Amino acid sequence: MNTIELSVIPRVALLLAILSLSTVQLSAVRADVAISSGTFVDSKGQLHLWHVNDKHTLLWGGRPWIPAGGLFQSRYLTGPQTDQNWAADQADLMTLKQHGITSIILVANAELDPITDIPPADLQKVLDYLDAEGFKYGLTLSSFPRTPVEATIVNPAIYRVAAPSPGSVAFFRNLPGLTGATYFLVSEADGSIIATGNATVIDSQSASVTVSSTQGGPGTVLLLYPKRLFLPDSIEGKHLPDIWGQTDDYRDSLLLYFSHIKFGSGLRFFLDPAVAGLSYYGDADSGAIPDGDGYRFQFEVWLENKYGKSLPRLNSSWGVKNGDIFDFAAASRCVPLWFQSKGVQLLVDPLSSKTFEATAQSSQFWTDVKAFRADSMRDMMNGLALAIKNGIADVPVVYRWTRPSSLYVDQSTSNGYDGLMVSSPEHGDNLSRNAAGWALAEAEESNRTLWLTGQILPTGVKAGDGYVSRSDLETDKQALQSLAVKGYFVDSFRRLTDVDDAGGSLLDAPVQQLDWVHSDDANFSVSADDLADFLPNILYYPTNLNLPSTFIQQFDDGTWWLPSDHIGESIDIGRGLQCYSLAQPKLGSPLVLCSPDGTVKTAEFELPKNTKIVSTTPAGNIVTISLNKRVYTLQTSSTPLLVRGVATLPLVSNATILELAEAQRLIDEGTSQKIPMDVDQQRLYYIKNEVMEQDSATSEKIAYPLVVSLTQDMENELNPNAWVEGEDASQQSFGTVVASHSTSGGAFLWQDTANPPSTDAPYEATYTLNVGAPGDYTVWAAIAPGPPGTGTTSPLSFSLDSGTQYDVGQAESQGMPYGSVLDAATATKSGSFCWYRLGVLTLTSGPHAINFFLTGPAPTTHRFTMGIDAICLSRGSFHPDGPNKPLVN
Repeated sequence: MNTIELSVIPRVALLLAILSLSTVQLSAVRADVAISSGTFVDSKGQLHLWHVNDKHTLLWGGRPWIPAGGLFQSRYLTGPQTDQNWAADQADLMTLKQHGITSIILVANAELDPITDIPPADLQKVLDYLDAEGFKYGLTLSSFPRTPVEATIVNPAIYRVAAPSPGSVAFFRNLPGLTGATYFLVSEADGSIIATGNATVIDSQSASVTVSSTQGGPGTVLLLYPKRLFLPDSIEGKHLPDIWGQTDDYRDSLLLYFSHIKFGSGLRFFLDPAVAGLSYYGDADSGAIPDGDGYRFQFEVWLENKYGKSLPRLNSSWGVKNGDIFDFAAASRCVPLWFQSKGVQLLVDPLSSKTFEATAQSSQFWTDVKAFRADSMRDMMNGLALAIKNGIADVPVVYRWTRPSSLYVDQSTSNGYDGLMVSSPEHGDNLSRNAAGWALAEAEESNRTLWLTGQILPTGVKAGDGYVSRSDLETDKQALQSLAVKGYFVDSFRRLTDVDDAGGSLLDAPVQQLDWVHSDDANFSVSADDLADFLPNILYYPTNLNLPSTFIQQFDDGTWWLPSDHIGESIDIGRGLQCYSLAQPKLGSPLVLCSPDGTVKTAEFELPKNTKIVSTTPAGNIVTISLNKRVYTLQTSSTPLLVRGVATLPLVSNATILELAEAQRLIDEGTSQKIPMDVDQQRLYYIKNEVMEQDSATSEKIAYPLVVSLTQDMENELNPNAWVEGEDASQQSFGTVVASHSTSGGAFLWQDTANPPSTDAPYEATYTLNVGAPGDYTVWAAIAPGPPGTGTTSPLSFSLDSGTQYDVGQAESQGMPYGSVLDAATATKSGSFCWYRLGVLTLTSGPHAINFFLTGPAPTTHRFTMGIDAICLSRGSFHPDGPNKPLVN
């Protein structure tokens, strides 16, 4: 074959073409990014100019500030304000200074105490000391009033009693902050309501419903919709104050208090103006509808803006039959009776008691609620930041980043908060994959520059341990640094015992650990210019496509593959290859092409004559393309290529032939197993001899989707593995379905609570799997946060078809951990999914039900905690591949 390399086009011209594509896109994107900046006037009248560059570095007075420091909670300010506590603070601070450490975050108050309760003179005393001793400090505020949010909890998958006996009393327990509840007795046949009313509140966390003697029984289900106060000591209330009703008063009180405070030259930033880790957690993150007037008013305005004050548009979007919602105020009050495919297809207006029929499957109600939650919290975050910079001190305002969320992607305004502190209990690769990578991606997609810095926890779990070794700290530092997180603060130099999640105090650890931090600080200072200008090369993948084998990772050339919420388009180009398009900053809109498992080494495409196609590595290096007539050949691997010059790619030249060969192989495999394949053989015959009777490119294009459909059907038919998603339980009292881009099917089932189940039965989930052939099947489950019955994970048992219940002992794990429980937004924040071998069952062909039970709390936390991402029954060898289903061999 006479092969001509594409290099007949001058390489200089190619390079200029690539640079022009990238440069045009770069200028278009970066021109829209505002620079976060300000001028701080200290107590002596000196000016300090600062800004955040587009590499996520804070520059103070024109110089990069990349700290290695730690959190320091003042005994004196936390209280009581005694001479003894002040002396202890001074001694600790002098110890830090003697070890060369001057970068700290000052924690001035206990978690639920507002900083405004501290006498201004006492706070001034500590700040003056820090300034006099040369400390550079951030100050945590975290003082939002802790008036609890009241909300109706919509979770009919949990708060339910199937087939309640006529005349029985159903009890619902473990509902902290319970203020009331409404029940609905529903027919399972058609979803019609048989009876409704108010439940009896027994105490602040339990309620009962008495079923009429003429109602209930088989074919009915009792659903409860409790109303809870998110108390400050709950997972929800800890992270979510009433931002809709109290922001204005809180802002004013903060400004008034700090009008009595003077800041010296050591001030660098404010951290968490509202509460530490502000976000939606637990019930507040899923099926909660707040009841407050502030929430409803803001939601009403948001809905009017979104739908242009058009009620028909709103009714249509929410799937409301007959367009029944009569005004936007009523819409803002509506409580749905369904969540995540469970419940009743009704919206209820609690003020008028009107109900509106809706088509739950197509309704955008919960989508709107989720978007409004993010928008309203983001507006509050920006508003507080602007008030602080304009009214207290013009220094950066930073919020903790705690988990992946659209909350941190701010494309609405060019001014607001100025940075994110990546706060995660993860370490090493998990810190990169589950935290820093997400934070960088979200900061990059915002429309202003954001400072990225980090908060890291020592690996020792007891006070005084600190980091197990210098290499552990180095690993965490590198994980952050490689993803443009500029500096870190250890949690903590001093942490008082009344604060949750404390990782101990490094001031109590072996003294050399302070020297490790100082060494990093010194190295950051020496390399500040290089670090300030460092931003890794980034290639994005679209999360909406749930592409297999796409996850946060670093390629050999240093490029990071990061997620993007921008909508991408998948392009089917042939077996073993993956291709998508996605407009992305700095790179324009190239096509991204790879072989996920690396088995396809080349890809050949027939393109129109004189097509000017260019291929590069993610880092921008030119990749040679061979050309023979109109067939272009690219060398492919698991590392993606970027292809420019074409809007899309056709099927690879041999795509249909390869798919036909795979179809024949599957038929032969089925025949060898004595499985009837007659229908499949007929379908293949039709494709070969009818669709492809003319040897033309057109006939191959028509045949391709037909043969793909055939091979997919046969793969399901011959698959020795029965697979079900963790979130697809047929029945469960287990927990909540959590959306997650990094898990199988885009979600997982999760439970994490200190409360035992509300009934005598354990937390349970039932799955139905269809087994294709009789035999011995190994039971595999992808479970988080760790092995069942160890550490922070509850013990587990399972049964087949309601038979013998088997306890899972020391479960054998296989494959690499993947995903993260951070998406669940509960008290348990650390851990990934891993596949565990639970046991072997002898099964007949056909459907089987497998039940999973949490048989107790986790050993170290005493919480009922477990996530299930997927379950697989395997008749042959099973080689776990993270969230990906096993291929038919």
